[in-house]
Amino acid sequence: TTGDGSDNGPLIAVIDTGIDYTHPDLAANMWTNPGEIPGDGIDNDNNGVIDDVHGYNAFADNGDPMDGHSHGTHCSGTIAGVGNNGVGVTGVMHDANLMAVKIFSDAGRTSTDAIVRGIMYSAKMGADITSNSWGGGPRSEAIYDAFKSNDALHVIAAGNSGYDNDKRDNFPSNYDLDNIVAVAAIDHNDAKARFSQYGAKNVDVSAPGVDIYSTINGGGYASYSGTSMATPHVSGGAGLIMSQYPEMSNAEIKDRLIFGSDRKEALNDISVSDGRVNFASSLEDDKVAPGAPNDFKTSNLTSRGGTLSWTSVGDDKWANGAAQTVEIRVSDQPITADNFAEATAFTMAGAAEVGDLASINFSSAPSENASSVHFAMRSIDNVGNKSEIRTASANVPAAAVALAENFDGESNGFTATGDFKTVEVEGRGKVFSSASGEGGSKGASAITSGAIDLTEKTGAYLKFDAKTSLSWGENATVQVSEDGGENWTRVGAMERRSDWSEQGIDLSAFDGKSIQIRFDVQSREGRNSAGMMVDNVKLLADQ
Repeated sequence: TTGDGSDNGPLIAVIDTGIDYTHPDLAANMWTNPGEIPGDGIDNDNNGVIDDVHGYNAFADNGDPMDGHSHGTHCSGTIAGVGNNGVGVTGVMHDANLMAVKIFSDAGRTSTDAIVRGIMYSAKMGADITSNSWGGGPRSEAIYDAFKSNDALHVIAAGNSGYDNDKRDNFPSNYDLDNIVAVAAIDHNDAKARFSQYGAKNVDVSAPGVDIYSTINGGGYASYSGTSMATPHVSGGAGLIMSQYPEMSNAEIKDRLIFGSDRKEALNDISVSDGRVNFASSLEDDKVAPGAPNDFKTSNLTSRGGTLSWTSVGDDKWANGAAQTVEIRVSDQPITADNFAEATAFTMAGAAEVGDLASINFSSAPSENASSVHFAMRSIDNVGNKSEIRTASANVPAAAVALAENFDGESNGFTATGDFKTVEVEGRGKVFSSASGEGGSKGASAITSGAIDLTEKTGAYLKFDAKTSLSWGENATVQVSEDGGENWTRVGAMERRSDWSEQGIDLSAFDGKSIQIRFDVQSREGRNSAGMMVDNVKLLADQ
């Protein structure tokens, strides 16, 4: 399909700086309000806006959404530049219905009220998709509520500040709504654009957003870059899917956009899709779900984890190539169809061929106690068809304890130098602290363990509780010696943490050896220092 621009086709609201609705490459794809008589100065359809023929100027609260900036017009050309007209560019949709919703002034200013008015107008007038190449600023409950009350599919830019949206919120793309599709930008080499924000959980797909040539106001054309340019590609792709499958739900369209993407190694964890959108793949007419393997199982179990394995299945049951995506869920409770969605999820690419043995290692933090981990998997094809669920469980064995010290006894296995000493802490008992005494810090401080025999052990893992209050110029590290303390290897550096927290360091590189462990603090001599506190040191390993 090239899109359905008829009255029955999807209505796409471009919520932006407006649209130059007279542009020769856009005019034929502009929505015309059927309830309004142009230029009569009357609100014919009683929607609260006079002469809103092609949309709404929410910033100025009037019926003329003409773009005097160019950003919205550029996005609109990517969505629906008229196809096969011998002029300029062709959009993702050749034939479309574009509604202009202007929430910015021509100088690029906006307000919460203008944004909310624009979103609400698009809902009132029946938009099926909103394209939102804007964002930033703190969370707004008013904007969130406007999106939540609007049943359209909202395609939203992930942002241009380069950070991880899983670690730091970007609004509106990070609003927790199922009908939001967040979009990162990639370049023509299928690499993440240097400016693009990303997120393995909070960004859904990636699309081209570097040097995109499209329409601008005044009838012209120009190349722009940004997640603003990636977003309208996805809005147009959603419009194609909606044109071909008009009864499809937002969730189904979102699945097709995600799982129809071409996976690219360079785009792993940039978005949920791990790839670049491919609308030809997303448009496939396929109603047959992948098969489900009967050999999903766990093996090679140690205290550090194990292996999941299964036989790869076909896109259509056991035929037509391997299924594109495998979804794994993990939980500390048995997983059923009822709680599947609540378990922690991750996805991976399907195997190259049907019948290939697929496997993935899983890890867990070692513990003195045995534990159970539960898994479920299903295969997903390029249009979001999902296989039956298969489950497996792992009984993770307890680790052996090579060292355990909580410092509460009369003596312990550590030697203290410098400022380190045992102190009483309410709720913990004795802990080691490097806080300076009268006269300030002694500079270098450490607590050092005796020899720990790992000669017949594997998977060594150090656990301890720590609390730090390091000033400028101070550092705290964890070190290991293999030669009785002559030489030390740094295996971990402590960050400033004002509350107690459990830390873990992989020491498997020292398996089969005899080692010592040292907690080392370097402070400024003579200065007061709160330093570091250490408690509950354990070294765990497998026999």
